[in-house]
Amino acid sequence: MARNEYFRYKTLGEIKERVAVLGLAGDIGFVDDIRPGAEARLFASPAKFGPFDLPNRLVAHPMEGWDCDAATGALTEDAIRRWRRMAESGASLLWGMEAMAIGFEYRANNRQLVINRDNLGSLVNGLKGVRESASTRPLVVGAQITCSGRYSFGRPPDSPLLLTYHHPELDKRVGGGPDTPLMTDSQMEDLAGLYAEAACLAREAGFDFIDIKSCHRYWLNETLASKTRPGKYGGSFENRTKIIFMVIDAVKRAVGPEYPLGIRLNLYDGVPHEEDPATRVPGLKGRGRPSPYTTPYVWGWGVNEGDPGQPDLTEPLKLAGMLGERGIKMFNTSVGSPYSNPHMQRPTDTPPVDGYQPFRDPLVDVAIHLALAREFKQAHPGLSVVGTGFTYFRNFKANAMEFCLRGGWMDAVGVGRALLSFPDELRWLVERGEATPGKGRQVCTGDSSCTTGPRLGLKSGCVFDPYYSDVMKDIRTRMGGLGLGGK
Repeated sequence: MARNEYFRYKTLGEIKERVAVLGLAGDIGFVDDIRPGAEARLFASPAKFGPFDLPNRLVAHPMEGWDCDAATGALTEDAIRRWRRMAESGASLLWGMEAMAIGFEYRANNRQLVINRDNLGSLVNGLKGVRESASTRPLVVGAQITCSGRYSFGRPPDSPLLLTYHHPELDKRVGGGPDTPLMTDSQMEDLAGLYAEAACLAREAGFDFIDIKSCHRYWLNETLASKTRPGKYGGSFENRTKIIFMVIDAVKRAVGPEYPLGIRLNLYDGVPHEEDPATRVPGLKGRGRPSPYTTPYVWGWGVNEGDPGQPDLTEPLKLAGMLGERGIKMFNTSVGSPYSNPHMQRPTDTPPVDGYQPFRDPLVDVAIHLALAREFKQAHPGLSVVGTGFTYFRNFKANAMEFCLRGGWMDAVGVGRALLSFPDELRWLVERGEATPGKGRQVCTGDSSCTTGPRLGLKSGCVFDPYYSDVMKDIRTRMGGLGLGGK
């Protein structure tokens, strides 16, 4: 599926030149020297983040796993191995380990971790493995709790879709339509109690903070975008933010006002995209294009209604200020959705099986991540902000991270899927100033096998990790059967 027509940079100078040609120098920059002993090296320096004192400013993002027990929702050895490797990464903050569903019917896949009383023992064991792997190094570990909303693909058969509002394009993609019943107000209100129960269990298991997931068009993100929903939880900004405040208040009552909370927050949903079949060639997906839409575009969060290809942070920034007043001081910023516009959410040359080839240089989409995080931080300097979008830079990610930190664009920098292929890359960057992988390691190329495998019903993994060699062989076989070739 790979075209790899964009990322061919062998030197820092080459990628700098491309950034300049694209006119992105105002949103993407690099520091030349990041070796030990070099000036500043903020990414390797201690920092205050929310209530925590971190030994460095490197963060591991949470990732939705596809390798927990389907029957119980509990952690498995495969999942605990991933957690241990995150702990070994060199990051001082593990933002949320992975997305933990608040109930079976709210899973995005039927092998996602479910956080309930029956699984408390597996959470304790998983967290114990994390602490052991970190050894004596200080480590802050969060628990991300979530409801997948319209993307609750792990729900029991024939159960209703969990739609908070109707989206003319996305409803079709999950098997719904304009006549599909929406979640009732009482159903939405009941979920606040489930979030509170999940938060209590996470605290009991020993996690240091709770991340209330509000990104990537999952449920809480969609409550914020429910402009067309009738009733008290739709329409106005005040109505659309009632649910997230209800959830936060319920969680705070359950865990206590002093227990730290964070939010991974979408700043910009964008518009859904699709493959353009006219651009398909043998063995390759076609290029992406926006799905048809009309204006004013009233179906997205952080979206310019008159020109939805552009963000409008008026509401996300207003919400962040209100959350800050309620004691939420830690934010992890993101954009887009892995289902509806993956080119923006995970910039790459190589799409997953349900994606499309990039229709523009992925550096444009990286720039969106960085520019919006900068705007967020400028608007709210008193909030602690993690930026994302760095995996696409490959060997040059730390040069870009350092640039963003020196510019005050964010307080910490994070990576997610990159740790599947090179689990201790961040530690190498701190200790050596470069990522020079040896046997069993590979700087992430954005190959997308870690998404393609789960999309094909296989467990989480990376093409470069020998542990998943059988899974990767299966991926190649299935891809060939789809006429898309192997990787």
